[in-house]
Formats: sequence, C-alpha cells, structure tokens
Amino acid sequence: MSGPRTSMARLAWSEVRLHPVRYAATLAATAIGVGFVVALLVFVPTQFRGIGARATASTAVADVVVSGVDDRAGTFAARLAAQPGVAAVDRRLEVQAELSAHGHPGSIRLLSLPSDPRLNWLHLSSGRWPAAGELVVSGATAAAYDLRVGDPVEVGLGGSGSSSQQRLTVSGITDEGRSLFEGLQPAGLVPVATFPAESARYPTFLVLAEPGVDPGLLRTRLAGLVPADAVVQTSADLGRQAVDQLSGGAQAAQLLLLTFGAIALLVGAMIVTNTQLLVVAQRRRQIALLRVVGADRRQVRRSLLAEIALVGSLGSVGGAALGVALAVLVSAGLHSLGGGVVVPLGQIAIAVAVGVAVGLAASLAPTWRATRIAPIEALRPVADAAVEHRTGRLRIVVGATLVLLGAGGIVTGGLVPPAAFLMAVAGSFVLAVGILALAPLYVPPLLRVAGRLVGRAGPTAQLAAANLAHHPRRTAATATELMLAVGLIVTLQVGAASVKVSVRDEVARQFPVDVSVLSADVPISPTVRAAVAAVPGVRAVEPVVMTDARAVAGSHAASAAPEGAGVEIGVVGLAPSAARVVGGGFEDVRPGVALVHPFTLEMLSAKAGDPVRLDVGRRSVVLRLAASDLADAGQVVVPASALARLAPAADVRLLWVRTDQDRPAQILAGINAASSAQLGLEVGGSLVQSAAVASAVDAVLLVATALLGVAVLIALVGVGNTISLSVIERARESALLRALGVQRRQLRGMLAVEAALLAVVATLVGVVCGIGFGVIGTHSLGTQLGLARVHYTVSVPQTALVVAVALLAGLVASVLPGRRAAAADPARLLADD
Repeated sequence: MSGPRTSMARLAWSEVRLHPVRYAATLAATAIGVGFVVALLVFVPTQFRGIGARATASTAVADVVVSGVDDRAGTFAARLAAQPGVAAVDRRLEVQAELSAHGHPGSIRLLSLPSDPRLNWLHLSSGRWPAAGELVVSGATAAAYDLRVGDPVEVGLGGSGSSSQQRLTVSGITDEGRSLFEGLQPAGLVPVATFPAESARYPTFLVLAEPGVDPGLLRTRLAGLVPADAVVQTSADLGRQAVDQLSGGAQAAQLLLLTFGAIALLVGAMIVTNTQLLVVAQRRRQIALLRVVGADRRQVRRSLLAEIALVGSLGSVGGAALGVALAVLVSAGLHSLGGGVVVPLGQIAIAVAVGVAVGLAASLAPTWRATRIAPIEALRPVADAAVEHRTGRLRIVVGATLVLLGAGGIVTGGLVPPAAFLMAVAGSFVLAVGILALAPLYVPPLLRVAGRLVGRAGPTAQLAAANLAHHPRRTAATATELMLAVGLIVTLQVGAASVKVSVRDEVARQFPVDVSVLSADVPISPTVRAAVAAVPGVRAVEPVVMTDARAVAGSHAASAAPEGAGVEIGVVGLAPSAARVVGGGFEDVRPGVALVHPFTLEMLSAKAGDPVRLDVGRRSVVLRLAASDLADAGQVVVPASALARLAPAADVRLLWVRTDQDRPAQILAGINAASSAQLGLEVGGSLVQSAAVASAVDAVLLVATALLGVAVLIALVGVGNTISLSVIERARESALLRALGVQRRQLRGMLAVEAALLAVVATLVGVVCGIGFGVIGTHSLGTQLGLARVHYTVSVPQTALVVAVALLAGLVASVLPGRRAAAADPARLLADD
C-alpha cells in the first residue's frame, strides 16, 4: 500500500507545483482567514497585558505596597522607613479632581509626584517634572484637551477653602502608551503640597526594599505595623491580581472578535468548495486517465484531499506567521508593548489545524463528485451541461427546512420577550444558512434578468451574460461568498442606525429635557446663560429657579414631623414659559401638585397621591405627589408660584435647553465649553444619553465593519479566482473569439461585465437580506429591552457606499484574469488538442 500512497502524494505535490494558479485563491483565502484569527489571538491578550502593566506601573516600581492605613497625623511613612530592610518609602496621594482646559470641562485623576526618583514609574515625552503650581499630564490627557507645555489649566480638588480651586501650569507630558480596549482616563502628577488635607487621610505607601532583602519577608515584617483592616502586599502579588481581573475582559473581547474570524473562515470555506468544483471540472480527463490505468476511487479521493491538505497547510502556516507579525506591528504602533508580546502557541496551533480542517471539509463534496464520475464519461472533452443545471433535491429540501426552522425560531422569540434577542440571533443564523443553500435556485434567474438588461449594450455584454448562465452552480457558489459579507455589513449598519434612533426616542421619553445645566449650590451666572444660548444648535434656553428643601411625605405632612424626619431634596419651580423647552409632560405641572421621579417616591417612602410638605426655613407648602419623568431623581418639580411662596429669593441654579437632535456630540461639546466658565456645573439630559449611545454604537459599528472587511476581501479573492479559472477553462473559446475578430479590449470587457453582474446580483441580495436581518435584530432587541417604540432606519449613504465598494472591487477582481485572457496566443491555443 505504501507504493500507491507515495505515488498519489507525489502526484498531489506535482499538481500544486505545476498549476499554482488553480490553488491561488485557496491559498490566499486560507492565509487571510487563519492570519486574521491568529492576529486576534495575539493582539487581544497583548493589549490586555499592556493594560495590566500600565495599571500596576505605579506600584511595580516598589517591592511592598501598604494601603488602608488612616494617616491623618502623617507619621506612618517615617515608621515604615525606620524598619530594617527598608530603603525608601513614598507616601502616594491620589484624588479625582475637576479639570477645565481651553474651555473644556472634565475630570482628571491626580497623583502625587514620588518623593524618591527610584519610585517614579513614568517617563517624560516633553517638559520637566512639576514644581509648586505646576502639573504633569499624560499623553492621552494632552491629546484630549489639546494641552502643551506651558498651558494653564483650572483644577478643582474638591476640598474646602480657596485651596480647592487652583490654577496650575503644565510643566511636562508623559508617554504611557495606549490600547484599543482601554479608554485612558485623564491623569496627571502634582507635588504633594498641591493636595488639600482632606485627601491625605488614606494614602498608599510604596516601600522599596534594600538590596538583597526578600519582598515577601519584608511584607511579613511590615504587616505587624498596620491595623487588621489594612492591606500589605508585595507589588508582584498586586500585579497578578490586576492581570487576573483583566483576564475576564480579555476573554470576552477575544470571543467576540473571533466571531468575525469564524465568518472569515466560513467565506474561505466557500471559496475552497467553489475552487475545487472548478478544478475537478478542468481535470476530468486527467482523472479519467488515472482511473483507466488502475487508480480506484479511494486513491483519487486521497490525491485530491492531499492537494488541499498541502495547500491548506502552506496557507495556514503562512497566515499564522503574517497574523503574528501584524499583531506585533499594530501593537507597536499603539505603543502598547509594555507588557511584552503574548504568543499563545497552543491556540495558534489549533488555529492552523482548524484552517487545514476547514479546507478539507469544504473540499469533501467536490472530491466525492470527482470519484463518482465513470472513466468513460470523464473522457468526454466537455462536461455534460445538464450536470451544471441540475440542482440537487437534497439541497432544496435541506435549504427549505432551514428557512422554515429559522423563521419559526424568530417568530417564537417574538412571543417570549425575555429570550427575544437570543432566539432572533439563532433563528437568523439558521435562516441565513438556508438562504445561502438555496442560492442555486434564485441566483441564476436573477443573473438572467440582469443579463437581459445589460445585453442591450452589445454582443460583449450578451456573451458575458451567456457565460454566467451556462454555469449556474459555479456562479451561484461565487455569489454566495459576496452575499454573506455584504449582508453582514448591511445588517450591522441597519441595526446600528435603528438602535440609535430607537434608544434616542426612548431616552427622550424618559428625559423630556434635551440638556440640563445644574449648579449644586450657587446661582448660574448670566455669562454662562448667554454663552449656552449662543451655542449653534440650541433653540431655546429656560432659566429655572431652584432651592433646597426638606420634604416630609405621608401622615406627617399635615402635622409637625418628628425631629430629623424627611429628606433633603431639590425643589424646581417652572414658569409657563418652560413649556417651550420640555418635550413632554409639562401639562402635569399644576397648582397643588409636586412632580417627582419614581425613584424619589421610594426615597420618600411614599406613593403617588400622598401629601408632601416642603420646608425651607420657617416657610412650608403642602402639595400632592405625582410621578413624572419631568423630574430628575432627588428633585421635586412644582409651579413657579409655589416655589415663590416657599423661597421668594430662590436663584437660577438650573438651565433647561432645547436643541436640534441631528448633531448631539457637537452641541454637547459647545454647551460643555460654555459651561466651563463656571466651575461646578453639571451637564445632563437626554442629549447626553443619546450622544453616549450614538458614540458607543458608532464605535462598535466601525470596528465590526472593519473586521467584516476581511470577509469581503476573501469574497473578492473568490470572485477573481472564479474568473481566472473560467479563463483557463475557456481558453479555446477565447481563442476562437479572437480568431473571429473579437479584440483584446472587448475580451477584457466581457470578463469585466461577468464580474460586474456577479457583484451586482450578490450585492443586491446581500443588501436586501441585510436590511431584513437588521430589522429582525432591532425588533427583537427592542422587545427584550422593553422599548416603548422601535424605529427601523436604513442609512442610505452607508448602504450606497457598501454597494459602490462591492461593485468597484468586483471590477478590480476581473483585471488580472482579463489581461491574462487577452494576452494569450489564439493560434497556439487553437492548435492544442
């Protein structure tokens, strides 16, 4: 048996070596798919290790870390430094502070500059370390706020007295790297003297051991100095804890992204199947000769599978190497190699094996077809055209069954809201597989219709349409690759656009005010009011008076309440003019009624209809509670007349703003900039929530579309491969056309029309299916989330861009095959038997 096996293996190697064009698409598809998966397997853990390294960088420079010690006296550092084996101690302070830079408000995490340079974990990219009245900011902070060395910033440290608000100068900028999976929080370093006394109660102590002292032994020694509730750890243990906490996020991100890798491999499997079908068709005579000289079906099957195994192995190994290189290059570009490169060899080996296995599985059907051809039938010069036109009954039955099962799962999910989205996803997957399986039924008719439309352009277009119709199964298989990729992208686009509109409508229903600007305890200045009103996109601004009161609800509202009864609450007084900025619910503002958020009812231990007494000093009013989304949690909304009786001198501490809805991010940026003129203002409202949702959805859509672009690339490799193999298969036909007077330009045009027709039909089917699946996904998600109203939106510009790119790429895929066909010598091809 070893002789025949060796001969078939040699034959497989000879076929791959002598006819590389036949396997170019299989090699490219396998390499791209496996490379994409391997790149994710390396990139994701590398990024999270880098995040972990940066998260623990401030403590990794020490040997032991002590936290949870009440150090109001400021003497504990000296006690630690006096212990044997301690080389240095740094009393690390940290506070979350308000930040205003160049008119942009925000927050910043401030840490104290280490007292010992050996405990400084940062590196400056520009400037110098801060002195009194200065700070150093991270590179991410500098980029977010457009800061340079020498720029002034306003910092509110949250303490009491004038020291809580400080004007500091940027003295330097650090380089801490970045990651796609991490939103780097604005951070900076300031001298210890910058911190108010309130923030110094519970510092973190970084302890550096003397040379030769074991950190574990030093930790045990220092543990006896601290209270039982304090924590003493080695920096290595602290770092391992941080990495363990991040591992869950890394695994979740990796699983999500590997879904796109699976899609890429699925599209690649379609290309392998289609390529092998063409290879078998081209090698019918060769297979017949093998059968005539004694090769049995098992040997032929083994030879064909050996070819795919060889090509798949080369593509998988090469793709794995490219994937590792790509992950390292991207990580280096992000400056996120601080934790080193993670190369999971076991997972990469599995990815390589999966790549080979997918190729072998995808080639089983074509290989089985090759072994079922009788030698006499295979010796015919041309394959029986009827074989190409037959669509197997089994395919129809399986495809129709999958369509029915998928549709049933989607409908069932709609009847079970808690599992609506999960059922819709599962049902949509089954339905999509059924639609792809039935492609030979509807793609050829669509191609014939398209062919008749372009046939009016001349004989070249007519020949292109006829060629596609002559091989319906091949063209359908090629079209499904592009259909899948385009359909997935359009599904994401429709789902993203619909979710944004639906969530915006739901947020606007729950938060009737577009934007609110709130001051906790001081009046909002007229300057801020005017600046907010001048922001482009702001339609109206309503100044709202507000005061703080004690609310007593229920049985004690009409009588003297016990000492300390009730809760502190903000009272908002609305004038009739406020109706112009309220999206809904203003009709509930009536005399004698206090509108509260449902959460506030729980705070008051009351229910709608109960009385509530509001006390401000010696003044009181008694109103009836009513639930409304017009009031924020912790607030009571009353008519302005009621507030005037309660607090005649109440100030404007709230602005309600009505805005346009088409540019939420830009409008919010303008309002934030206008509000930065006064520290302590808080911007909220439905526009804030809508902008956050829109930003998150857009980010996910951008990443997902980029990842699915890999599937599109593989699909286009399949289109180009189909045309290339078609050129080889139709070499004599092309030569005959050239002999009859068809010019090279016309021959190239014919192949371009074939590619364009394939791309048009596949793209249109993908767009239609993508819109349908996007609507299904949005409806199921809205059902599961309990949205009052679900909107379905198609982004016409985005969809048009997908169509244009797919069509253009289809034409590009025909360039090289067209040039090859036009460059062939007609006389030589016609002379060949």
